[in-house]
Amino acid sequence: MESTSKSEQLKSHTHKVHVHLEQTLIPIIQRISIRSDYADLLKIFYTFYAPIENQLSSVAGMESLTSGIELRKADSLRKDILALNASTDHLVMCSDLPKCANLSHAFGVMYVLEGSVLGGKAIANMIARQLPTDPLLPFSFFLHYGDEAKMKWQHFKTRLDSTADLSQPDLFSAANDTFICFKSWIEKTRTSIVSPT
Repeated sequence: MESTSKSEQLKSHTHKVHVHLEQTLIPIIQRISIRSDYADLLKIFYTFYAPIENQLSSVAGMESLTSGIELRKADSLRKDILALNASTDHLVMCSDLPKCANLSHAFGVMYVLEGSVLGGKAIANMIARQLPTDPLLPFSFFLHYGDEAKMKWQHFKTRLDSTADLSQPDLFSAANDTFICFKSWIEKTRTSIVSPT
């Protein structure tokens, strides 16, 4: 009997927390009615992605094992925020992040971040429908890989599945914790993410 791949196991083990995150995020997206609402959504993503990507980049061996996988998506978020005439100044960055002490943790975190790109097109379409009079909305984050999103996801899963000596407990816990931490961050910051002056 063929063994189940790491990526398939992760999908199964994170299903519940994945659904909980979507149940928190989708209503926020559905309430977007003006450009500033969209900017606020992007700021929530930015203040989570920027610190978590910094954490990922410091993991030993990360760059060589993720060749061809773009670790930096916070740059796209910042670009979109600025295009909406908003600012990334004075934003409070998330500090309650999933543990990322080794490659097993890192791949668990990246499973969530890379997987989220697949839903980007649907989210972009949803926002575009809700702001029909604004044809110049920036979507460099949600459409980060463009038409190559599925191919990039398959590339990541292949890299994950073929990487030996990953700790299953660390892989699973990091992926679950990433979903949980992001959900908690959304709930904490959806009303205001600008630090008090």
